[in-house]
Amino acid sequence: MPGKTVDIPTPRGVIDAYAAHPGDDKPYPLVILFMDVWGLREELFGIARRVAAEGYYCLVPNLFYREGKFRFERRNAEGRMVSFNTLPEDIQIDMRARAERLDRQTLRADVASILDFCRGEPVRASEAGSIGFCMGGREAFFAAQEFPERFRATASLHGSRLVTGAADSPHKLRGGTAARITAMRCPTATSTIMRRPNRIGPTSSRCCGGSSPSTDSDRRRSSAFGLCA
Repeated sequence: MPGKTVDIPTPRGVIDAYAAHPGDDKPYPLVILFMDVWGLREELFGIARRVAAEGYYCLVPNLFYREGKFRFERRNAEGRMVSFNTLPEDIQIDMRARAERLDRQTLRADVASILDFCRGEPVRASEAGSIGFCMGGREAFFAAQEFPERFRATASLHGSRLVTGAADSPHKLRGGTAARITAMRCPTATSTIMRRPNRIGPTSSRCCGGSSPSTDSDRRRSSAFGLCA
């Protein structure tokens, strides 16, 4: 499945992103995949290609672009992502701080620019979907709430900070979206949004127990390191 890097202009800088789609000139429904705190990397690009293979244009934007092109990617000798809790304290603090600087306002501005960019891509100007892992699960909720006319299916996979004391906490505005929400912590979650090839349709809202779907090694421990408050 073809994939490519793209640059998305915004008033605040350029979003570096990865896009995958079936490869012809036909327009496809848009799915935005919102990254977790580790940033852009091949694991997320692989998921984007899987989504695209089902008949979608899948875009993975760098949500940290305001602070440059960088990754928090840390791997062990076997090439596996390491647990957050094994990182030096100063790196943990930096990662938390960057995640906390993202809010509803930054998301609204970024998605507006992404949708403008997609007008020049093989993307249908119709219903879209959003998927987010951990930190990105919160962003996926924000997208559905801020652009209810566009986002009609949302999957938050072990989403973090979905219930907080902030006035704009996702749970307080859950009635402000037309999307059907899927919030899951089970291995089948990644494929939920892909069950209706070549279209975006309602999905069943459900939450299931067990281990959460993992894009990397040790991601199941995400709720333990303070990003899932």
